[in-house]
Amino acid sequence: MFLKGMLKKPSPSREKGFTLIELLVVLLVLGALVAVVVPNAASFLEQANLTAANMEAMTVKTAAIFVLASTGEFPHSSDELYGGEVDYLSNKPDGTYFFDRTTGLIESATPSPDGITRGLEWSREKQSWYSP
Repeated sequence: MFLKGMLKKPSPSREKGFTLIELLVVLLVLGALVAVVVPNAASFLEQANLTAANMEAMTVKTAAIFVLASTGEFPHSSDELYGGEVDYLSNKPDGTYFFDRTTGLIESATPSPDGITRGLEWSREKQSWYSP
């Protein structure tokens, strides 16, 4: 009797793994997460570019004040702030800024086709970039 139990073949156990339903539920949950996260990430990137562009505009205005202090007049454009005898900016600005030579306000700005100012427009009244 004892030997008979030992010689008995073990019954084949059910294979372990995930069912098709379980895998589909996981894919559904992951798809829902992606649908929520991706649009939010795009808006965060757009807001980050807008903030970076406005910080650049503030830096360009500050450099224009340094030009005023050095030469007695505001520059005509941001092109005069970089690459001349004196570099008032450490890097060339992404956009091109044009100044009112009496007030120092930025009259207009041209966004670059492939940089942080791409797709933005300049507001003379607010002295900042905005997304149309």
